[in-house]
Amino acid sequence: FPSHDIDPPSNAINGGALALAGIGSFGIGQTWQNMMGGRAGSTTYYNTTGKLIFILVSVNNPYGSPALQLVVNGVNFGEVAGVGFSGAVRGTIWAPIPPGASYSVNFGGTITTWMELR
Repeated sequence: FPSHDIDPPSNAINGGALALAGIGSFGIGQTWQNMMGGRAGSTTYYNTTGKLIFILVSVNNPYGSPALQLVVNGVNFGEVAGVGFSGAVRGTIWAPIPPGASYSVNFGGTITTWMELR
């Protein structure tokens, strides 16, 4: 049988290289930063770092559910809800945020932690 060399489309090669570069650089030169003083609930932020970042947010909601919701690029990425013995909810949510993505955190109660690996 004759052999045939088939070249993949250049955009597949370039896209794969970009994905590997993003994975390979995650965490390199990045540090955990306390964002408590610079972030507010129900406000849209954008990852303009050019790298994948990671966020971690904790809430204490003495009023019960809903306690905490994370929205990434307009999609509900996850939420913490429920009613404890006293009706209070404490919870943490974390997620990777791709370069260029929008993100916001909606919550009831008080944010106790907002850290970002950037």
